[in-house]
Amino acid sequence: MRRIKYFSVIVHLAAWGLFCTLPILFLQNRREVDELLVISLPDYWVYCASFIGLFYLNNFVLIPRLYIRKRYGLFFGCILLLCCLFNILKPFDRLLRAYRNSSRADTENVVSAAKPDDTRNITSNRRSNRLILFDIVSFFLFFTLIALSMAIQIKRQWRLTERQVIRAEADKAEAELMALKAQINPHFLFNTLNSLYTLALTNNQSAAEGILKLSNIMRYITDDAAQQTVSLQDDIDCLANYISLQRVRLGNKIPISFDVSGDLAGKRVAPLIMMTFIENIFKNGISKHEEAPVFIQINVDKETITLFCQNRIFKNHIDVERSGIGMANTRKRLAHAYPGRHLLNINTDDGLYTVNLCLKI
Repeated sequence: MRRIKYFSVIVHLAAWGLFCTLPILFLQNRREVDELLVISLPDYWVYCASFIGLFYLNNFVLIPRLYIRKRYGLFFGCILLLCCLFNILKPFDRLLRAYRNSSRADTENVVSAAKPDDTRNITSNRRSNRLILFDIVSFFLFFTLIALSMAIQIKRQWRLTERQVIRAEADKAEAELMALKAQINPHFLFNTLNSLYTLALTNNQSAAEGILKLSNIMRYITDDAAQQTVSLQDDIDCLANYISLQRVRLGNKIPISFDVSGDLAGKRVAPLIMMTFIENIFKNGISKHEEAPVFIQINVDKETITLFCQNRIFKNHIDVERSGIGMANTRKRLAHAYPGRHLLNINTDDGLYTVNLCLKI
């Protein structure tokens, strides 16, 4: 930030240094000019101060307080007033006349030796020193600096507005993401408590172990899952605890295949994304009267995480794709967390509900 400020100061100093040399360059196009004499003139510093003051007055006062706040009438009224003041002051024309008057002493020393024609030329030059009614150069510089300061301020305001819009969009996305997580957590907790309730009703000795696993899951949800990304190892551990709870609840009636392959170290993922698909299996893909095998595979490569889930479809179960909030929320979370970096394919061919999810990390 300091480097940017220093660079801005250097640019301003260089620009004003070039601007202040314009009168000298203008005089050099006409005749030999004494640069030191020009700089020593009070009118030269009036010229510099008037235009520099005009630029910063418009840049830091008139535009922010009037133009940006849409007080256009007052803004253009101030510009018109400044224009009238510059018409009275005529800074550039006064500087030229002051230089000519200061160099007239040298000219008068030559008058006595000059020819009559030369005397007439000198008299003509004196007449040209009269104050002109319209200082075209000053007006040109006036409107150039007004336009330049407006362009700078408008560009600055455009960048500020753009940053505010980007920040607002990021805040909105973050708020939506937190709202989605808040919906997922109670949804997940409700189903898990139902599983533990079943264990308690049957006096199953695994209820205590199930409560411990649920405690680990809830600790993960309340602490780690509040972040935008979590360790992939922690997320899969949460899945393993959940599947263990379901195995205890279902016993040996339902064959469950859960396999994880690949190197998990150092990789991060959006929390509870895969949990929704696993939860969907045990909510809608289990039957007490029919065979209902469950297949869950997670493969981790260097840049991708692939989840494969498959279970049978039972007509008496509600279609989670149409009525469950978990799947809809997960689709939104994928759009927020992995825009353009995920592929989700869900199909129901051959009576099987199959999910293929690929995340690019």
